[in-house]
Amino acid sequence: ARRRRPAAMGSGRDKRKKAAKRSGGDASGGTSGSSKTDRKTDKNAAKLERRMDRAGKEDDIDALLANIKLLDAKTTAVHITENAPKPSARCNCSFTATLAQKPAEIVMYGGEVVDSGGKTRVFSDLYRYDVEKNRFARVVAPNAPPPRSAHQAVAHGGYVYVHGGEFTSPNQEKFYHYRDLWRFELETNAWESLPSKTGPSARSGHRMIVHPNGKSLLMFGGFYDTGNEIRYYNDVWELALESKTWHLRCGGGGGGAAAR
Repeated sequence: ARRRRPAAMGSGRDKRKKAAKRSGGDASGGTSGSSKTDRKTDKNAAKLERRMDRAGKEDDIDALLANIKLLDAKTTAVHITENAPKPSARCNCSFTATLAQKPAEIVMYGGEVVDSGGKTRVFSDLYRYDVEKNRFARVVAPNAPPPRSAHQAVAHGGYVYVHGGEFTSPNQEKFYHYRDLWRFELETNAWESLPSKTGPSARSGHRMIVHPNGKSLLMFGGFYDTGNEIRYYNDVWELALESKTWHLRCGGGGGGAAAR
């Protein structure tokens, strides 16, 4: 009788590996590396949510902002939800007409709301409203600004520029004012952080327009509220768009319009 050839060494183990791979495990009955990574990611997300909930209850504004930054870092690509539900109720958001876009659009960003329990929620979401079709598209993009309200936004040259604003703790006892400058590119839905170290101080409630020459932006006024004191500003700043540099034009010590 013909002798049966012995199975190749390791062939049984290879079959077990392939079967385990299809079922999400490994040859020894454990889980694959990808499954472990997924579980670790879910565990970290749950941990982060608990930290945010605890920070919210304690009104720890620094911890809240740090955790929000960690959550936002998980966004690595632009995601657009076409014909999205209308934005939730809010106030102190920016609602900026792009003017040059076809079809005409309005970009809505940020804002805040006080819920039925008296807690404040600050938004960082961005919606593009198609005026002709009367519908919203929700845009989630990497490197986006942190949540804010009472900021200023203006559209010019294919971008929406966003400056300043504030983040309010859930119990409305603490405030963080921004002095940062961002721009959102309408063509690519990409956010970019622009230099702001030599520009206006942190503030909210200011005003910003495009200079008639089309080469710069003008910003006026605003306030800074720590919860213990409030400062109002009457300075005028100009942002040169080509060089992305700020220049103080007047104000801060009288001689201009009254602080507001």
